[in-house]
Amino acid sequence: MIPDTVTGEISNTVQKDDITYDYVRDRLKEQITYYSKNSMKNKNYHHLSSVMEILCAALIPFLVGYAENLNITLTIGLLGVLVAVLGSIKEIYNWQFLWHEYRTTTETLKHELHLFMTKSGPYNTEKAKNILAVRCEQIISKQNSQHFIVNTTNEKQET
Repeated sequence: MIPDTVTGEISNTVQKDDITYDYVRDRLKEQITYYSKNSMKNKNYHHLSSVMEILCAALIPFLVGYAENLNITLTIGLLGVLVAVLGSIKEIYNWQFLWHEYRTTTETLKHELHLFMTKSGPYNTEKAKNILAVRCEQIISKQNSQHFIVNTTNEKQET
């Protein structure tokens, strides 16, 4: 997540009444926070579902030794179903893919902001403010397009 001190750091680079200050504070910081939170959420979903899947799968061979009991046999069958359901849910929601995509977008936007604030790379010019907006909006647009493609592909697979 972007530190709150960024607003103070920006004021050293951009005047507070400058439109770039508003862009960084209102748009860029908001997007970095959004992608960072969604990255963490998808990471947690992926890890939780993976751990549950592993635990269920590991219990099956352990319980087979006690399969003489009807309840144990039913439990083994239920665990097998749960493993299949968890695997399918992970495939449908693409939590691992989204976690990586959102994290990459977060870090790319942060990188652009830091380059801008230090007047490095493509931002060592009088047109730095325009370049910042264009490059960051391209990054956001690319992420939105990728998210749309993933969701559309999943919807087609479900039908």
